[in-house]
Amino acid sequence: MSDKQGQPKREPSAYTRLASAGAYGPGIGSALITMVEPHPGQEHAYNRWYEDAHQYH
Repeated sequence: MSDKQGQPKREPSAYTRLASAGAYGPGIGSALITMVEPHPGQEHAYNRWYEDAHQYH
């Protein structure tokens, strides 16, 4: 297949396919792990936001 400019359509990466496959329901003994890279110079503000937003009591 091609797009409007005649370029071949790119297949999704293995990472993209992995994230869209499977049943990802919450359950005991499971975890959702993400990696976030704040913009340079914003690390302190990001960490402060994260700590404030993710306090579970």
